Amino acid sequence: MVDRTEPVILTLLGNAHPDLAGCLLTFTNRLKPIPHSGLDSLHPIQTGTIGDLTAARKVREFEVPLEEAMAMIRRKEKPPEHMANCLYLEWFSDANGRVVIESTHYRLTISNLEWRLTPEEDDQREKEAAAGLTGFMHFNKTLNAAQPLDKSSVFFKGLTQQMGQIQTLGEPQSIGRAMVFPAKFETSALDMRITLDDRGLIAGLTFAPHAPTN
Repeated sequence: MVDRTEPVILTLLGNAHPDLAGCLLTFTNRLKPIPHSGLDSLHPIQTGTIGDLTAARKVREFEVPLEEAMAMIRRKEKPPEHMANCLYLEWFSDANGRVVIESTHYRLTISNLEWRLTPEEDDQREKEAAAGLTGFMHFNKTLNAAQPLDKSSVFFKGLTQQMGQIQTLGEPQSIGRAMVFPAKFETSALDMRITLDDRGLIAGLTFAPHAPTN
């Protein structure tokens, strides 16, 4: 990573998708490195749980520069695009929260399989990945009772299947005791509304169609 003097060590619970499980993955950036302001706060030892780790995630990629594509979209035009394989490494860090490394431009080297997930292990991996975000959030007892982990996992899995992965979270807006985050998914945008109780635990979590602010 740019300007880091020490490597980042990952000690995470969970398994990768079958395309990476049992393999050694190495990847390098083929493009000009761009410093990221958030890297300074990335803890050198990452502990936590795995979300989705795959080198075969299908994404739409623009065939023109991003600025040109966005200008076309603003003109109600459709920019040229194609489907591409994307390296997608997601985990939920005890120190930094949700961390994602994602790009279609990395040069990948994937070793031969040393071992393979059984169908039962892959089912368990999928359940654990779906539960990653739910397990990471600190819900209060009332919400946990109303929406236990297994039901929450089903909800987030269904949301991901319908909307795709969360791409970005915008700046939150405070509304009463709630914080509303504009969440850009692969297919659309939603407002994620988080309500906290007096102890700072999550007492409510809802998604609604994004309402643009002036």
